[in-house]
Amino acid sequence: MWIQAAVITVLCCAGLCVADYPCAKKAEKYGVVCVCNATYCDYVHQTTAAELANKVVRYYVSSNAGDRMTLKLTKAARQASRASASTIIVDESKKYQTMLGFGGTTTDSAALNVKSLSSKTEEMLLKQYFSAAGIGYTFVRVPVGGTDQSSRKYALMSDHVGDTQLTHFDLAPEDYKYKIPVLKAALALKKDLKLFAAPWSAPDWMKHIDTKTDASYLLPQYYEPWAKIYTKFFQYYKKSGISFWGYTPQNEPTHGLTNGGFNSMGWQAEKLLDWTLSHLVPNLRSAGFGGMELMVLDDQRSWVPSWTKVFFSNSTMRNLAKGTAVHWYSDTTTRATVLTQAHDAYPDKFLLYTEACSGSYAKGDILLGSWDRAALYATDIIDNINHWVTGWVEWNIAVNFDGGPAWYGNSADSSIVVDASKDVFYKQPMFYVMAAFSKFVRPGAVHVGSEVKGDTANLEVCAFVNTDGVKVVMVHSKSNAAETVTITDRNFGHININIPAKSLTTVLYK
Repeated sequence: MWIQAAVITVLCCAGLCVADYPCAKKAEKYGVVCVCNATYCDYVHQTTAAELANKVVRYYVSSNAGDRMTLKLTKAARQASRASASTIIVDESKKYQTMLGFGGTTTDSAALNVKSLSSKTEEMLLKQYFSAAGIGYTFVRVPVGGTDQSSRKYALMSDHVGDTQLTHFDLAPEDYKYKIPVLKAALALKKDLKLFAAPWSAPDWMKHIDTKTDASYLLPQYYEPWAKIYTKFFQYYKKSGISFWGYTPQNEPTHGLTNGGFNSMGWQAEKLLDWTLSHLVPNLRSAGFGGMELMVLDDQRSWVPSWTKVFFSNSTMRNLAKGTAVHWYSDTTTRATVLTQAHDAYPDKFLLYTEACSGSYAKGDILLGSWDRAALYATDIIDNINHWVTGWVEWNIAVNFDGGPAWYGNSADSSIVVDASKDVFYKQPMFYVMAAFSKFVRPGAVHVGSEVKGDTANLEVCAFVNTDGVKVVMVHSKSNAAETVTITDRNFGHININIPAKSLTTVLYK
């Protein structure tokens, strides 16, 4: 059922007019999605510092009720009084981390879904993520070889058993047909896009695999060949015109120790540290890739204390690695305070969330229009940012209605769901959470102090100052009722904002 036509409107206030391309809404079982095709998709206006002159305040609302980055304008007097029970105090004198940005992952299945669309609709989809008119993703994570989000189980060199000299090395067909074309199109839209790589597994013939649990680890005699395979991945992508900003030595190294049934490979921290320094780094340097940003862990928040201690206690790795990569899947059972502890112990190392998705593990678990899943994203991003995290990267940039393809059966939901049969794609509520952060909290923004006085149970907040001086306050309401909230900034005054029930509101002022 269509509940709103895609009509271009113009919103004017305080002498300013903003072209608005609204969501073409479609009501689904779990809520509203925005429908996009070859000729139309909604866009969010990029507010500039100049547009916030003369005390203009702009705010964007996405909500359970169906708002999708709905733009509102107001004007706040310098001495405006408080008018609410809840106050958010913004204190830019308290400065924390500098933000790196937000992004998503081009798995085989994600890239396949993008390429399943017509060329015009594919272009429209990629513009949503990567263009200046879109949400301006900073990062793309690129798997090395196959993952569980592939249509088949494979790793690079799987079909060339015993070829330790890599005589027959090549990338997979999925690289040439799907990932490389999508990445090149994304880079054409955003030339400074930061790509980082992560391998899931060496080929099975290089591993010991437990026949009962499928847990696996790399056999020592293949330490050097596997490092060379990883290096050749970068070389072949470079031949295709694609360069990388960073990498991690292994995706979820602890997972392969307990269940390696799909593309995974287990490592103890000490062994992965030794392999990285003794084999991977020397190979990358000799091939001219020594300047990439190395991140450690690439696993759950629960492992941050022990793994950072092992890696950063080593002086060589401490000087080499730039940051710690974290996944969100244990965030509900491990408090974010471990991130602050890691920052305090190693303040020169950034923390970056490199994988997150809802709806994993249950085949076909795509909840079209689910605000609850968007709220999970908002809660997690705000919680992590308030504990020194510099950015947050989603899993697949696109899935189909089965949450894949996913050969192992552990599907996943995504910010965009593709319907290739109709040549359309649907932007989930999760997309608009990612949009709020990625579009308005730009790389280089500084996370500053924010505190809630009043409804601390239902309001989650964080605040930033961008390099152009624009301040951004994110307000996530988990309440079932709307309320008026006052934002107090001693350098600006009071801003009274109506916060809808179950919503994410992005407030901009200067």
